Amino acid sequence: MGKSSRLKQSRHAGVPSGMARDALADWRRMRPLLRFTLTFLGLFAAFQLLYYELVVPSEAFQGYLALNSRAAAWCLGLLGDTAATSNEILASRFRMAIKPGCDGLQAMAILGIAVLVFPGGPRRKLWGIAGGVLLIAVLNLVRLVALFLTGSYLPDLFQPMHVHVWPAVLTVTAVAYAVAWAVGPRRGRLVA
Repeated sequence: MGKSSRLKQSRHAGVPSGMARDALADWRRMRPLLRFTLTFLGLFAAFQLLYYELVVPSEAFQGYLALNSRAAAWCLGLLGDTAATSNEILASRFRMAIKPGCDGLQAMAILGIAVLVFPGGPRRKLWGIAGGVLLIAVLNLVRLVALFLTGSYLPDLFQPMHVHVWPAVLTVTAVAYAVAWAVGPRRGRLVA
C-alpha cells in the first residue's frame, strides 16, 4: 500500500460512511423526542404510583370527590333534574358514585406532564397547565352530568359511556390540548 493510500485511509478512519452518517444525524435529531417520551412516561408512572398510594386514600381526595358530586348536582339542578348528594354519591331516579378514576386527575396529569416536559419558558408552561387543568375540570363535570343523565334515561348506554367513551374523550382532549399548546405561538421544538 502506497503512502498516499495510507494517508487517505487514516484521514477517513473514524468517519462514518454516508449511510452511517445519515443514521447518526437521524439519531441526533430524534434524541429530544426520545428524551421527551421517556421523561413523560417516567413522570406519568410516578404520578400513577402517587395517585393510588397517597392521593386516593387521603381525606382531601374524598373532599374533592364530594365537591365534584355537589357541582354535578348543581348543574343537574340548572337542567331541571334534581339530585341529592351524599359525599361522592349522586342520587335521584338513578344512583351514581363518583370514585377514583372519575375525577379527571389522570387526564390533567397527562396534559400537565406533557406541557411541563416540552421545551418552553416557565411562565408559558404555567399558563398552559392552568388553562388545560381548567378545561379538563370543566369537561369532567360535563362528563359526570352526562353520565348521570345517561344512567337516568338511557341505562343500557351507561356502561359503554362510562368505561369507553368518556375516558377516551378526556384523554384525547388532554393530548390535543398539549399538542395545540406545543405547536401554538412561541412554540418549542422537539425534533430539530
